[in-house]
Amino acid sequence: MFRLFLSLLFGFVLLAHRGRILSEPFLQKPPKKKYPDYYVIIQQPIALDDIKKRLETNQYPSLEAVKQDFELLFNNAKQYNLPESQIFLDAKDLLVCLNNDECCFIIIFVSLS
Repeated sequence: MFRLFLSLLFGFVLLAHRGRILSEPFLQKPPKKKYPDYYVIIQQPIALDDIKKRLETNQYPSLEAVKQDFELLFNNAKQYNLPESQIFLDAKDLLVCLNNDECCFIIIFVSLS
C-alpha cells in the first residue's frame, strides 16, 4: 500500500497542465558542462530520476521523506531560475499541489507500474 501511494505521488508530477507536461524540465539534473553555476548555487541537486530510483529501491523510510525530496526539487528550480521563467512558475504550481492533498489526488493519473 505504501509503495503504491509513493508511486501515485511520483505520478502526479507527470501531469498535463494547460496542455503541457510539467515534469520534463525536472526529469534529470541540468548538465554540469552547460550549467556549471547550477552546482555552485544549488547545494543539493536532485531530479525526478533520482526520486524514481529511490522509490524503486525502497530507500524512503516514510512518505514525508519522499515529500521532502519533491519539495527540494521544486525549491531548487525556484532558487535557480528567474521568477518569470516557465520552470519557476511550474515549480511553484507543483509545490502548491504537493502541499494540497485534494489537488494532489485529483491530478494523479500516472504511476510507476
